[in-house]
Order: sequence, then structure tokens, then C-alpha cells
Amino acid sequence: MDDETKAPSEQTQETPKVQPPAINRDGFLQLVSTFVNAEDGVGLPITLSINGMLISGTIISAKTYFSEMAKTLTNMIYRDEQTPAKAEFEQSIADMPINPDGEPPLAGELNFIHLRGAKFLAASGESMNVTSSVLWRGRISKVAGWSLGAFSKA
Repeated sequence: MDDETKAPSEQTQETPKVQPPAINRDGFLQLVSTFVNAEDGVGLPITLSINGMLISGTIISAKTYFSEMAKTLTNMIYRDEQTPAKAEFEQSIADMPINPDGEPPLAGELNFIHLRGAKFLAASGESMNVTSSVLWRGRISKVAGWSLGAFSKA
């Protein structure tokens, strides 16, 4: 017997399709990040809580992040070489945050937050020491909480 000839109580019911949950983002953090991305060169001290860990540093634009990351990676890979390949490699990384139309991403398109001088504090309270200025990139949707201001040594 197919579903059409069965009594209504015997008919197979389709399982309703469940929509995936919306990406949870803090709209205010997104606004702060948008401001920093629009005003290249602006940096704000911030502390983020992600998966029980505190990450503290200066929020910077995606353009600044990729520019500084490009220099760091290029110097690690090419060291003291001065070749066209080195300059091309650095420029290709530095240009990553730019949309095809040459404009930075809009607020609704921002998925990542970028920090300079990132410091880390585990949920246990243990500080994770770093020896140099750390560039950090993380998903805005993973931030559980945040505050303006960065922590420093007591």
C-alpha cells in the first residue's frame, strides 16, 4: 500500500526541515571591528573571552593585520633575499583583505577580528608567555564576551 491509500493515521509524515542556526555574533563587537577596519591605523585595546581563554591586545584592521603578517612571513621565508618573488609574495598576502572591487569588507561581511600584541591567559589563570609581538586572528562568532582595555603585567 502506498501513502495515498492508507488511512490518514497510517500515512508517513515527512520530517520538517530544520534551518541551520544563525551565526551568533555580538553586534556591538562587530560595530567596533567595522570602525577599526574603516579607519586604517586606528587601534583599540581589547580583551576577548573565547572558549574560557582570555586574549588581550590591540584590535587592528584586517588591512593592517595582513600587511604586518605579510612582512613577518616574507622575512621568515626569504630572510635577507631581495628578489622580485619576495616582493610579489609579500604583496599577495598584504592584498588579501581587499574585496575584488578594491573596498574593504562591509560590517555584515566581517567574520574575523585581528589583534596585535596578543597575550593569552588560560582558564586556569596560567599566562602563556610569548617572546615577541603576536599577531592574532579569530572568528567573531566564537567570542563569548569582551571588554575594552588590555591586560598587562601587575
